[in-house]
Amino acid sequence: MSWVGPVAKGAVKYGVKYGPQAKLAWDNGGKHAQEAAREKVRAISARRTAFEKAGTVVAGSVLKQIYSGKQVWVVFSGDEPVDVFPETALDLTELVKHADLGARVTPEEYRARQLRRRARRVRRRRIEP
Repeated sequence: MSWVGPVAKGAVKYGVKYGPQAKLAWDNGGKHAQEAAREKVRAISARRTAFEKAGTVVAGSVLKQIYSGKQVWVVFSGDEPVDVFPETALDLTELVKHADLGARVTPEEYRARQLRRRARRVRRRRIEP
């Protein structure tokens, strides 16, 4: 024999009461939300990989471009494009043909920008009660 406490009974009660609505909500919107979250993780991973690669090449820099409605990160060695994350079907030279190469960011500039943003967030948390 087992004893079921009042918290477990409440959870079962709400599970029975709202379970069908939760399943309908998941079927209608949950899968879309999950795919959007996966896409965001892929984009962050591609950016991180691009900056890691740029740190390994001579005079490395990264340029953000839009291809098929999604962000892609082109890695440069000097003025020559060497790689793109995530992979695209388009050739690198075509991808950066009309791009503003002055907007490229070096890994050092990117890290410095991240540190400034992090410091700003910490300051805001300390100021706000």
